[in-house]
Amino acid sequence: MPFIKLYGAAFGAILFAILAFSLKFSEKEWFPVKTPFFETAIPVTSKLLGRALFLTCSLAFLLYYPYLDFGEFFQQYLEMEVFYDQAGINESLAVFTPQELNSLGYDRKNAALSSIYYTDLDKKLKEIMRLDQFFLLKDGIVHSKGATSFKVTKVSGINSYYISESKGEVVHVLERPQLPPVAFKSFFEKLPSPYDYIRPSLRNILLDQSIVLRPRFKQLLAEQNKAEGTLFDHILVGATKVFILPLPRFSNTVYFSELPGVGLAPIGYAVYK
Repeated sequence: MPFIKLYGAAFGAILFAILAFSLKFSEKEWFPVKTPFFETAIPVTSKLLGRALFLTCSLAFLLYYPYLDFGEFFQQYLEMEVFYDQAGINESLAVFTPQELNSLGYDRKNAALSSIYYTDLDKKLKEIMRLDQFFLLKDGIVHSKGATSFKVTKVSGINSYYISESKGEVVHVLERPQLPPVAFKSFFEKLPSPYDYIRPSLRNILLDQSIVLRPRFKQLLAEQNKAEGTLFDHILVGATKVFILPLPRFSNTVYFSELPGVGLAPIGYAVYK
């Protein structure tokens, strides 16, 4: 069970720490010390020896955690829905601290720049599907569903991980008044970046109790009945906050478009099932 695997060693450490200070020991014993040059005996209380032994066992339990593979606690395949409303984007961004958003390279002034991404996306869809507008159609409603695979591999070192796989497929459907719905597929696949390497600090684990993942993606677009897509020249960043305690879980993923020379503009968010 995940709970036992995550907290079993902690309970063991607490138990031995309690025993160290609750058990009764005799007052004093002589500890013999022999060397080639001299022989003596050191007066040591058995209380001190007993406590040292139990505290050493407590510490041994705690040493389990730097080598624990936290990646095992997360599902590797997830179904999701993607939404684009500004209120939902703001709510999903609210789980990140200002420092985390700043580290991502996101400035709140860029929130309105998502139209740049959708304008370019609609232009590309016009080439593929001969549809004038998709996301920017005023009286249209877009809803998106799909799935993603996400694998984190533990690598050499203490608390060191690597995002070995992150990819998925989403079907986007446009509902229009008095017209049949139209749809297209988008494929996304992780691009290699330094952000694939995750090394949470003790502060992340014990104080923040969370880390932020931010893989970068390339995106391909295709008609719904086609298995291969056309590369779209905007790079996406998917920011997800992973909470370590009390049990590993994660936030919605906020998707940003990388705007050269400007920064990140939020374009939507994924809610996982």
